[in-house]
This record gives sequence, C-alpha cells and structure tokens, in this order.
Amino acid sequence: MRIHRFFIGKYESPDALVKIEPVVIPWGDELKGNNWHLGWPVAVLVNETIIVVYHRNPQHTPRFGVKKYKDQFHSTAIVTRSTDYGKTWTSSVDIRSFVKTPTEDCMLAFGNSIGTADDGTVVLVTAYGVFRSQDEGASWRHLPDSYTSRTLSGNKCNNGPVIVNHPEKGLVSFSHNKNREIITIRTSRDTGENWHQHIIKIPEWAAAIEPTGLYHDGSLFILARAHGKDSFQPETKTWRYIQLVSPEGWLPLMPAYTNITTTDITDEIPIEGYGPWSQDTVSLDLNPVSHRIEAVCTNRCGGGEGKEQQRMQMTLNLWSIDPREFKEGKSKWRFEGTLIKHAGTMTTGADGMHPGASVIDTKNNVQRIYVYLGEHLGPAGIFSVTRSLDTAALREWLKEN
Repeated sequence: MRIHRFFIGKYESPDALVKIEPVVIPWGDELKGNNWHLGWPVAVLVNETIIVVYHRNPQHTPRFGVKKYKDQFHSTAIVTRSTDYGKTWTSSVDIRSFVKTPTEDCMLAFGNSIGTADDGTVVLVTAYGVFRSQDEGASWRHLPDSYTSRTLSGNKCNNGPVIVNHPEKGLVSFSHNKNREIITIRTSRDTGENWHQHIIKIPEWAAAIEPTGLYHDGSLFILARAHGKDSFQPETKTWRYIQLVSPEGWLPLMPAYTNITTTDITDEIPIEGYGPWSQDTVSLDLNPVSHRIEAVCTNRCGGGEGKEQQRMQMTLNLWSIDPREFKEGKSKWRFEGTLIKHAGTMTTGADGMHPGASVIDTKNNVQRIYVYLGEHLGPAGIFSVTRSLDTAALREWLKEN
C-alpha cells in the first residue's frame, strides 16, 4: 500500500493478509483547539479490549512551534479503546481527566509506556505520572507519587513503549537519557505503585535509544534505535538498529548491531545526530505462529532491505530472527517485507510511523500495529496496520505486491 500524505480510507489485501484503517482522525469531536497532529501511539490488548494511547499536538516538535501554539487541549496521553477488536473505537479521553493531585517531577521526559500485570491490570507511565486501570481502560487511577524524583535518581528519561511483565522482577520499563552510554531500567513489584531503578552501563558505541523489551523463554530481549556513530556504515550509507540480550533473563545485557538498516540523511540535514533520525521506535514480539521474534521497524526516508536509498517514501518493514540465535548474540535478521509505504519523507514534510507497542491477537491470528501518518507541521492521524501472523504467506504476497 502506498499512503499519499493524509490517507483516511481503508485498504484490505486479498486473503486479509494486510489491512490498514484509521483509528483516530483529527476532525469532528477529535479536533480539539489547535491540535491536529496525533502521534506516537502505544497499545495493549486486555481480554478482548484494545487500548491505544497517543499524543495530541499542534505540530511534531517544539522547535517547529508547538510551544507557541499550545493550548489546554494539548496532551501527551490521550486514550481510546475498542471492545470489538478494532471495528469501533470510543471517543478519546485525556488521561489528565483522572488526575486529582498532580504528579510533581515525574522522571519521564518523552514516550508513554504501557503493559499489563498478571491479573490484567493495565499500567501506563506518562509525563503526567503513572496510571492504573482494572476495567480494561474504561477508568484510570492516578498514582501521584509514583515514578518521581523522590524515589528515582538521575536525569529524566525517554521511555521505550513497552512495560514488560517479568516473572521475577515484576513490571519493567526501559528508557534512555542524554547520556547514551546508559540504559535505565525501572521495576515495580506492586503494579506500578513503587519503582526501583537499575542503571545499566553499556559501551559508548551501543547508544540504544527508546528501547523496546521482550521477555521470552527465560531470556530478556531488547531492540532499539542506535544513535552511536558506529551505527553508520559508510559503504552503504545506512544506519543500523541495535539489539541487546540477556540469556539469563536479567543482567548483564550483551549488545550487537543488527543488519536492520535505514537511510542516511546527513547530506540533507547536515546536523550531528540526524543520520539515524531515519530510524524510529520499534515493536518487538514473539509470533506464536512462526515461533520467531519479529520486529516492525521504520525507515523514515527510504525503502526496505537493499532499497534504503529510494528516498521518496517512508516505509514500515517487517524483520524476524530465531529466538535461539538472538539469545546467542547473533544479530542477522531476515527481511520479511515492506508492510506500507508512506509517500514523502521526514525531510520533505511527511511524518509518521512509530510502531511502538503492538498487539498480538491470537484469537484472530493477526498482529495489530498502531502507527501515525500525516505531515510534520500539519495534520496526522492514528492508524491500525493489521497483518496476518502467517508470516510465510505474508512474505510471498509482499514480494508480488
């Protein structure tokens, strides 16, 4: 599928291998004040309910005028939910409506994190504090003293999208801060009420950004954007995503660069650090059908494997690896195909992707990936990209189409 700037229709491939449809569009009741740029979704499935949390902004970033145009409707945590596997969605609710006592000095800088505890309680970490829902996202209890500088030290961090439910450590969030030789891991054994901090030193070359975690079969897996200079490959002019693994399921973490690559854009935006901005936050899941760890990764200025320099598009690409190989520290992933193409690039005004926390829906045999698509300084909406868990069939169809 090719998404032409602001796509608002639906598409479904033959045999329902891939489907894309809007979740929230900034019009009607969803258009609040100056805020027509919806982005950075994270999602979780609880029983038969899907919860999606996203940002509602005037534009993409403060340097392009967000601060100038902010109003009371601007929020970094807006919730919508579906009780019928995405056929219909509730009206969006600002998470701040559940705040009675504001959280002071929350240690989250950017990036909502979401996950579930063993009893189905949903825990959401936002810049407004920690929220907990025991009714599948219909209502939320704000924990005003949680995840603050009173109990956590260091700098505020940018979080990865997923809160992992670890059998020994409880709920686990992953983040990075300006010191990119550090990954900050925070754990909670009481469903988000209290958090303990673990500062993980990694090599300078690793520089893992907005890490996405996965716990499987006794091992801890992480995949992240990589903003270290060593991520760049001059011979192909590409940047690599990075993985980290703990075969024992906790620490230490063993880093390695992957062959998951994106386009170099330093020639178009000659500012240090802008090459790897063609990367974005990833989704990382175990596919119960293929039995492989599968990652949905963005190239925000190019194509899929071997086509990175086709610059007039953003692409959402599917990669996979055998869990045993990942556990051993091997880092050669298999390219499965390009799920969608979004016309234009981040250097030409287009915006979007951020697959972040996706949903594995075993009842319907699909993965539901939530992204945003639109324009950098203009409108953007939240979309669902639903794809079959039969990766072999999907791969063959993507090759032909």
